[in-house]
Amino acid sequence: MTAPPKAEPEPPPPGRARILQEARRRLLRAQQELHPSSDPRELLEELQIHQIELEMQRDELRRTHHDLERSRDAYAELFDHAPIPFLSLDAAWRIEAYNEAASELLGPVEPRIGFLSFVARTEVGDVGTWLHGVSAEHTHMRDLTLMTHGHGARTVEVYARRGAHRGWLVSLVDVHDTRTVTTALRQREDDLRRLTDLAPDAVFVTTVGKIVYANHRFEEMVQRPRADVLGTMLHGYVHPVDRPELARLLAEGSDQAPRAPLRFVGTDGAERMVELRTMRLVYQGANATLLIGRDLTERRRLQARVERAERLATVGMLVAGVAHEVNNPLAYTISNLEVIANHLVAQDDADLQEAIHDALAGAQRVKDIVGDLRAFNRVDDEISVLEPNRVVVQALRMAQSEVAHRARLRRDLGAVTNLRGNESRLVQVVLNLVVNAAQAMRGEATDPDRNWIRIRTWQADEEVCIAIEDNGPGIDRENLERIFDPFFTTRKGQGGTGLGLAICNSLVQQMGGFIEVDSTPGSGSRFVVRLPSVDLAAPTPPAPVSGSRTLKPVGRRLCIVVIDDERAIVRSIKRLIGDVAKVHEAHSVTAARDRLQNLDSVDVILCDLVLDDGSGVEVGDWLRTEHPEYVDKLVYMTGMAHPDARAELGAPLLTKPFSKEVLVDMIESVLGANLTPVPPPSMAPADA
Repeated sequence: MTAPPKAEPEPPPPGRARILQEARRRLLRAQQELHPSSDPRELLEELQIHQIELEMQRDELRRTHHDLERSRDAYAELFDHAPIPFLSLDAAWRIEAYNEAASELLGPVEPRIGFLSFVARTEVGDVGTWLHGVSAEHTHMRDLTLMTHGHGARTVEVYARRGAHRGWLVSLVDVHDTRTVTTALRQREDDLRRLTDLAPDAVFVTTVGKIVYANHRFEEMVQRPRADVLGTMLHGYVHPVDRPELARLLAEGSDQAPRAPLRFVGTDGAERMVELRTMRLVYQGANATLLIGRDLTERRRLQARVERAERLATVGMLVAGVAHEVNNPLAYTISNLEVIANHLVAQDDADLQEAIHDALAGAQRVKDIVGDLRAFNRVDDEISVLEPNRVVVQALRMAQSEVAHRARLRRDLGAVTNLRGNESRLVQVVLNLVVNAAQAMRGEATDPDRNWIRIRTWQADEEVCIAIEDNGPGIDRENLERIFDPFFTTRKGQGGTGLGLAICNSLVQQMGGFIEVDSTPGSGSRFVVRLPSVDLAAPTPPAPVSGSRTLKPVGRRLCIVVIDDERAIVRSIKRLIGDVAKVHEAHSVTAARDRLQNLDSVDVILCDLVLDDGSGVEVGDWLRTEHPEYVDKLVYMTGMAHPDARAELGAPLLTKPFSKEVLVDMIESVLGANLTPVPPPSMAPADA
């Protein structure tokens, strides 16, 4: 290591005494010439005084030189032992001098080595240009990457200034570790910001009520970009009624327990219920409050949906129970009315016949209503072949009470093919679309004599189209593209949940179809449900129900066992088919086993699924073990909603209430599979 060279003290000039003496003589001679009358002794005294002054000046010069030497030594010591690396560069950027700190940073330094040899190659040219621009009036600074011997590449701050000798005095500050830590901290801060932006909750920081940080979820919650949010006051986004509670929350500081939700208001005026938690912290050097806001709006909507679903499930259970209790008496009511109607055919009593037929029509209507409720309540995913027009009629019957006081229903049902889908879900789709059209006609527009809702069906190639049209207020163009979005509703505050159309669209898509929408504000709307056909052949309409249908003769009296705890149902079946069959009755599982054990042969077994001491399934299981020859002759009866019995229970299902037509068809289908006709003997009288 070298240090700046020390300057040698300048020796006094030779012959100083002789020069002084010569000066005195000349001075004395000049004074004599100027003052010839002066006393030589006075002149000598003056010369002595001048000599003393010169000696004092000489002593002062010696002291000054000594002080300079001490300062030079102190400077050299300071230069060598300074904690900051110092370099002295000549005009060619060679290192003339360096201190210990520079040696520790750079490693061994060869004599007069170029400073640029320590600079990273990518920065050499830039550094040379920079040094040329360094002046003596100001200290210049820049970052630089130095390739050191002991520490590798290091980032340093370089401070340079022109020296008096046309070189440069350079100081180096190693900031490599500081910059590394700073970069790591900045990276962690960026990671934290990204994490908070991905958080499902709103995260924001306030200082004296002013927002200084907000994540992406907060932007969504208040519906404003982050750049517009930062620097604004938090209370501006809170409902005025809830602002005092917000002030108390911010004043109290950290709070581990959630408070009552506050209402935040977006730019569109929509309110969102937000649960806040707070924590004190220091942010950017200032005392601040961190707030985490959990948006409870969607959760409350979902909770409302769950509660509604639970209520519907409860209602569904009640409907199933009521349907069973209604269908049982309705079964024998319809059967007995049909028997009475058949006996009155030969009598010439028009009023009585009309009364019976009206009663039969009323009972049939009750049956249809219960059937509609049962179909709507069914939530299984059963896919079957459906008759679209039948589904539409079923949905319109259920919507009649909701629509009657708002608009007139018009039906235009064309010839269409069957389609494959879930009956209850398609009923729900049509019902929701009709009710939605009716509910759009509100306020002064509710005029049943002027308003109308039309339901049309038609065949379009391999698609079945169901259109629901109305002359209501229509849908605005900006809302038309959002009507199928969940929770979007134009009837906010009027009972609209924004789920009806979204559910309809989802159900139709699950059945392989889609919904088209066309609407003009002030001129009504048109929803078209398009579903794929099963085939292109129009279904053959079923034959009209008639009470005069009887079993085809098979050459002997049939043996039919009816197992039901409703004795009136057994009696009504006897009345319907007792003229061609011997009906044996049983009212419990135990009685059914005893009856079947004592019969030599059986043609058909009609067994209710719910019995006093068990179920019809137990009877079926017993038959499979004890009388397997009777298994194919078993038919279950039920007044409750039930999936296909043959698939799940191993036997066909007869749904109560049923007409004589349906009963005869079921018996003949079982006989067709199990009975070989014999020559007809003489018919014995019917056994009551």
